[in-house]
Amino acid sequence: RTAAAWSYTAHDRGGDEVYPALAYAEAQEALRARDAYARVEGLAHEGNLVRIVDIAAGAGVRRERVTCLPRHQVGEEVVRFVWPTYRACGGQKRVRTLSASQVENYLSCPYRWFVSNRVVARTLDADFGPIEMGNFSHDVMQRFHERLLACGLVRVIPSCVDECMAEMDAAFDEMRQDHARGKYTHGKYAPGGTEKPRPIRGALVALDHLEENQIDAMRAKFRDVVRYEADMLPIYEPREFEYSFDQDGIEYAGRPLGGRIDRIDVAPSAGSGERFVVIDYKNRASVSEFSCPDPSMGEEGVSLADGWLPGRDKDRSPKVQTLMYATAYERMVAGQAQGAVYMALRGPACAGAVDEALVACEPQAFPHDRVSSYPGNKSEMRGAKLNGSTAFPALLDAVERAIAEELDAMEAGELAPAPASDSCAYCPLTLCEKRR
Repeated sequence: RTAAAWSYTAHDRGGDEVYPALAYAEAQEALRARDAYARVEGLAHEGNLVRIVDIAAGAGVRRERVTCLPRHQVGEEVVRFVWPTYRACGGQKRVRTLSASQVENYLSCPYRWFVSNRVVARTLDADFGPIEMGNFSHDVMQRFHERLLACGLVRVIPSCVDECMAEMDAAFDEMRQDHARGKYTHGKYAPGGTEKPRPIRGALVALDHLEENQIDAMRAKFRDVVRYEADMLPIYEPREFEYSFDQDGIEYAGRPLGGRIDRIDVAPSAGSGERFVVIDYKNRASVSEFSCPDPSMGEEGVSLADGWLPGRDKDRSPKVQTLMYATAYERMVAGQAQGAVYMALRGPACAGAVDEALVACEPQAFPHDRVSSYPGNKSEMRGAKLNGSTAFPALLDAVERAIAEELDAMEAGELAPAPASDSCAYCPLTLCEKRR
């Protein structure tokens, strides 16, 4: 090259020339010595931004005022990406399924769903926290009932509590070993089993004596569960555990639904297919927030309002996971859903919605708990003036219709934050202006 040019000389805050200026000065002297230096006016410089960034040097430029979309609103051209119908898996096109937990997350707050399921703004999980303890508890319960089936006990009954207690201890020890090694090796994953050992995601592994003691303390809670189950759902038998229906092609609220049901207890048919109760485990001491009283126990003539969801009338996040599972499994097996309940493993205790037959029968299906029956009895709810009129199948239908409307809004791009009173506790977006 035979020539060079700089558009300006750089200075620091104090007015001193900085490195580019020194390079300019050196080049200037070198060019003057060769009689090749000339000063050119009108070059683009830092005061002429258009000429710097526009290769047309601003020719034909015009200024326009534009408006931006409101906050939390997406443009029509990107709405279809809020929840795509298909996903790529191994180079193949597959239908994208919703899970009940994702639906609950959206019902809790549309923006919380968006940042945790689409943007995926998650915090790091604790190595020895609620998630790991929950995984361990689910595995212990599954292995316990597998052992009962294998030894012919089928379920816990009052006359075999001691034998079942021994099976629970064995299940606890087996799962503790598996979590420590990071993969399943018992039951169907044992040598000679039906499946190969697979890794455990979110294993509960004690790293010191304190955490060892915390795991030891969990054994007593599982023993309480054995005693509790002895007279729970007396004519029902636990049949399915961690039941996955991702590949079954089930539709719910007009959308493909997938997921995993913790447990399904089944009773013989009473004329309309096998009766069943869906149970979802919660590794906590209480499930009172999952109670679901019949709203038609209020004023006379009042029924389920359009869009009603359990909990929303009390400014709480709707709890619909087991209700969705009950409808889905009913379609899979052409059976008759009798209940959708949550079971606290550290109580133990149950709460949820059940058909009135499970409350009116003798002995009662849940003798230690006041589950919500449908139609409801006014003695169940403080301030109720009359008995309810909503049958359990009608409850399932009403919840599905309400969820369908909510999912329509989701697919239309409705993402603005609208949290209930308890929605923000687990939301990763701590700076949301609607945080409660």
